[in-house]
Amino acid sequence: VEQLTEVATALNVGHLMLLLQFGSMGKDLAKYNTKLFADKVLPRLQPLFSEWEDRWWPAPMQRTERAEPAPFAASMAAE
Repeated sequence: VEQLTEVATALNVGHLMLLLQFGSMGKDLAKYNTKLFADKVLPRLQPLFSEWEDRWWPAPMQRTERAEPAPFAASMAAE
């Protein structure tokens, strides 16, 4: 936590990309590592730049601006 806090504050960045799975790490260990980060580390990093407006975090579009999916048509190969 201390190293990530130092990196974030020294570089003045609020978005970090972390590699929580690497090499031959198994699926269960990767899931455990990700959960451990989410439970123990992330809550201590989130307040670092909480007073800033985050213009880069994605926000959902208004429903009126969303594209409608094309209607489903059964394939000719299914016949």
